[in-house]
Parts: sequence; structure tokens; C-alpha cells
Amino acid sequence: MKKYFSAIVCGCLVSILASCSSQQGTTDSPRQLVVKPVNCIAVLPSRMGEDEDISRVGGRTDNVRRGAEYADTVIRQELAGQPKIQMVSGEGMESLGGIIVEAAANTGCEGVMVATVYKFRQRAGSTMAADEPASTSFDIRIYDAVTKNVLWAADFSETQESLFSNIFSFGKAQSRGFQWITVEELMAQGLKERLSQCPYLKTE
Repeated sequence: MKKYFSAIVCGCLVSILASCSSQQGTTDSPRQLVVKPVNCIAVLPSRMGEDEDISRVGGRTDNVRRGAEYADTVIRQELAGQPKIQMVSGEGMESLGGIIVEAAANTGCEGVMVATVYKFRQRAGSTMAADEPASTSFDIRIYDAVTKNVLWAADFSETQESLFSNIFSFGKAQSRGFQWITVEELMAQGLKERLSQCPYLKTE
């Protein structure tokens, strides 16, 4: 009877832990919404989204701005040399629709990509002991230059967790050397992962 009861308890614990694990870490897998080939992709500068921490802690706009600038650096490095990629400037354009139209007109590209950064919170502490872990959140969208429909979308949101708080994160923790990483490292990992999964950004 005791063995049977123990088995039930263990089963419940595994179920609860699995549920918790599924609600933490990265969110939303990349998705191709419209199947349509494009001649090239115009890549816009990353934009600042509304920081989800603003109402809670009084605003971190500077952090998000730095995050958008860093996202640009990583994206340019990852997409450098791809023949169907054209980096463009969207300065002075506040309307995303206006930016898409202008980028398409200037490049002749049928697709326009833009990343939006919502959170860019630096780790507080060292690689071995963090009082506050790194946290970042962003999305990437590729739009049809004519219809403005979303052809492909990917979201990323993660606050680094310790192995003890999430036993299902062993593989990720191992890849990071079982250390607390910086927000730059966290964002770079997320961007590289998402971009590598995009069918529109792969060389032939």
C-alpha cells in the first residue's frame, strides 16, 4: 500500500514539475503564417516595444533601447553575406506600415523583416551567483511588402533559471557552462536560434 501511495505521489510531482517547466523559459515556436516565396528580404533596424516592466518598476526605456541596438548587431552578423538580404535604414519613420512601404520601394524586396525588443534586463551578480538573472524578450516578423500580412513570426522570452529551480533545464544549463550568463549572451542565443529556424533567411 505504501509503495502504491509513493508511486502516486511521485507521479503527481513529475506532472506538476512538467507543467511548471512548460510555462517558463522561451515561449512561442516560430511559425510560418503564409506560404509565399519572396525575391529578397529588407531587414529594418530593430524597434523598441513597450517594456513590460515600465508600469511595475518605473520604466527601463534605456535598457530596451540598448537591447534594440544590440539586436541589430547580432542580426547583421548572422545575416551577413546572404545574397537575398538587404539591410536598410528606417530612421525618421514612426509608422511600421510606412517603414515597410519605404523599405520595399527602396530595395525592390517583396519581404520586410523587423525585430522588436520588449525587455533587456542585465544580470545582477556574477557568473556563479546572480541576485537577479538576465532576462530578455523580443519578437521577429517578416511582412509581405504589398499586403502587410505576416509571412513568418517568432517570439522569444526568457529569464534565466537555475538548474535547481527547473530540473528540466539541464541541457540548456549545460550548454551555458552551468553559469549565470549576461543579457547580451541570452539575447544572442535567442536571436541565433530563431533566425536559424526561419525558412526565408536560409541561403540556397
